[in-house]
Amino acid sequence: MMLDMTARKDTEQYLQKLAVTLERKVVRRTQELQESRDLLQSVYDTTLIGMAMLHAVRDEACGRSIEDFIFRSANKELGHPTGRTNLAGQGLAHEFPDIVPSGVVALMVAAVETGQPR
Repeated sequence: MMLDMTARKDTEQYLQKLAVTLERKVVRRTQELQESRDLLQSVYDTTLIGMAMLHAVRDEACGRSIEDFIFRSANKELGHPTGRTNLAGQGLAHEFPDIVPSGVVALMVAAVETGQPR
């Protein structure tokens, strides 16, 4: 019985040490990810090229064809020529109606569907 208690105590101590080690690793990795995110955000916000992250919106009836793209985010430079300051949550076709017939949206759809850049 004494052997069982010793083994249990040793296992509990080992698990506690392991939990502390894992917590330290999580904290360090979280800091690294935050630093990386901050760097990317800085580049995104200060670049002279208009950039956006978009989400493809599919037809609700069949769920296959892409109807539009919704802005997840857009950097400030994208808004400069148009005067738009907050595109997040807005539809591409609504905010930039001239872009749809230009063929750019068709290229974007093809890129999403095939996974190949256009």
